[in-house]
Amino acid sequence: MEEEFQVSRPTVRKAMKVLRDQGWIVTSQGVGSFPTTSEERAANPNAQQ
Repeated sequence: MEEEFQVSRPTVRKAMKVLRDQGWIVTSQGVGSFPTTSEERAANPNAQQ
């Protein structure tokens, strides 16, 4: 993502954190980050909308 969008690693990490905090992605250590479904987002009341 750094190369594709020509941004620094900290910027990518911050963006991923925002997406995770808002429930748009889930991250598993050693596996990766994946988008959530609208049903998963609706079922997670802890996600900041």
